[in-house]
Amino acid sequence: MGRECTLEVEILGIDSEAEYQGRVYDQTVSLRPTTENLSVEYIRVLDSGSPLQVTEDMIGQICNVKLLINPEREISIEQISDPDIMELADPLSKWSYRFMGTVPEFDTDREILQLDIGDGCVIIDLNDSIRELIKGRNGLPNGKFAVSAARTDLIDIEIA
Repeated sequence: MGRECTLEVEILGIDSEAEYQGRVYDQTVSLRPTTENLSVEYIRVLDSGSPLQVTEDMIGQICNVKLLINPEREISIEQISDPDIMELADPLSKWSYRFMGTVPEFDTDREILQLDIGDGCVIIDLNDSIRELIKGRNGLPNGKFAVSAARTDLIDIEIA
């Protein structure tokens, strides 16, 4: 992954979500960001697919993770002061958080955008609401953006 859009975290634990005949298909991974500048102490992300990204022997290790934010349908662009990850008062899922940061550049033809959250970066999967809102405002105000995740997915991991 190198210098790609990643966040450095410590793996705290794993909880099985979907299991059949002893095989786990989906799991929740608890991660503690190594930066102290964020409001959350840890986040929970969905690890799904085959093979799963995180194994029991990785608990306690420091890793660089690539996270994909699947935004809520209804979104709004708002001014933010500092990059952050915050818990939501009324989350849609156990993997829902508010991500705030800066978008270094934006291309409406791409299906994703990168959100710099200070000491790391996450990827936002663009939905129609985000595309229309950004086009209607001719881009992002001051490049700052906040989005609530309906779900946060772990899509890649590298041991630091």
